[in-house]
Amino acid sequence: MMKIDCQSHIFPMEYVDILIQANSFLKPDGTFIPPRTEHVGDRVYRVSYSGWQSFRLDLSVYDPVAKLKSMDEAGVDLAIVSVNIPNPCLLPDRLSVAGAQVINDYIANLIQNKPDRFAGFASLPWNL
Repeated sequence: MMKIDCQSHIFPMEYVDILIQANSFLKPDGTFIPPRTEHVGDRVYRVSYSGWQSFRLDLSVYDPVAKLKSMDEAGVDLAIVSVNIPNPCLLPDRLSVAGAQVINDYIANLIQNKPDRFAGFASLPWNL
């Protein structure tokens, strides 16, 4: 029997770069407050949402080699990967398409390199 993890997350560094670009955006009416992303350590970031939620993002956890190791340890044959929060639709319009493209290219590359271990969900900038 094949064991599939259908909620496995990745986080490309290029997407973190886009999240950091979003730090300075506000909609013209002043209502849009993007997630705030701060570098706090080696490959570690904090992502906050207007004071109501904050989480630590450690990129080493999302590294494909580390992910494969943890999959092997747990007996998982296939991981269906996606980006956890924040999704590109939470970014300013100008960055949401670029964010989705970076995520989708990263997932496509993972699948291309390890088609027997990874499948993926696409990210869409549905805020546009």
